[in-house]
Amino acid sequence: MKKTICALVFCVCSLLSTAFAETNYVNIASLRSTAPERLQGEFLTQTGNTIRIDAPVIIPDVSAVPIVRVTWGDPMEIADASLQITANNANLLQIDHGFMADANRILTDAFETVNTELPHTAAAEALLNCICSAAPTVTAQDFECINALSYRHGNSTGGFYMLFFARLYHGIPYLCNAPYAISLGNNEPAIPDEITYGCIENEEQYTFSLSSPKELGIVETDIPLLPFSEIEKIISQHIESGYVKSLNEIRFGYRIFVDPDHPGTEYILTPVWMFSGTMRAALDIPFVDEEVVFMPYKNMSSFAINAQTGEVYTFAFETSKDRQAAPQILTWNELN
Repeated sequence: MKKTICALVFCVCSLLSTAFAETNYVNIASLRSTAPERLQGEFLTQTGNTIRIDAPVIIPDVSAVPIVRVTWGDPMEIADASLQITANNANLLQIDHGFMADANRILTDAFETVNTELPHTAAAEALLNCICSAAPTVTAQDFECINALSYRHGNSTGGFYMLFFARLYHGIPYLCNAPYAISLGNNEPAIPDEITYGCIENEEQYTFSLSSPKELGIVETDIPLLPFSEIEKIISQHIESGYVKSLNEIRFGYRIFVDPDHPGTEYILTPVWMFSGTMRAALDIPFVDEEVVFMPYKNMSSFAINAQTGEVYTFAFETSKDRQAAPQILTWNELN
């Protein structure tokens, strides 16, 4: 019996080794040089619809993709005692400065993009400067603006920006988590949030919510990745199956997973491809008109693809503990 089990284990390991060997994994530099700048094409869905895709493919300019271990952040030191602080804990710093009284307008006004003399890059820099001035331990270089929209105040000519930032870990943005709080049956965060966002009219009128998980160390300095040609096949299957109506962006970054050895305290950042656009997590769910969805959910992805294994994550259903646990990582040493 023992010989049979050992033989079975050997066969499984041999099959896995063969599968790994047959996959042409690449490093991030090769991925960046071979991936297209844009994913373009027409796709025929199983329902007979033609979907036209023209979306930028965004890959960070880094030399390695480490697996990073993180934990909850610390409450932050505040430089200006006059600021209105509504939260300052292990998960979130929230500050309002001259903007709070009008915050409800974000929910009630039509989300109409307005022309303004201030380009969104300047607005992002201005808000980051405000954040860094309020919390001196925050470094602007650790954040990247991934979305910026301008809105007007009702019928007036004035407006404000809503901006969304990703925290960078070794140059790679932390883009997404999964709704672990849903599986816990409460409203308390079960993992550190991934998004930092805020609104700004000028340096005297702004509000922001900052989440910045704390890095504990590197688990693996660099890992093999699937070539983009393999990712493109998975994207095509997802589109043709009827899950995608439009794609605005394809971006490489991190998703957070629970470390099964330290649940509730330590987490693993693993690389994924994230998608923004009009999508649905199940075929029996109708597409939502992206023009009426309130940010920060507007154009937010309903799925991602593991950059190493090709596994698809549909976040509306990521409530199982098995799907929350950090996936096994293949290393370069295992391939050699």
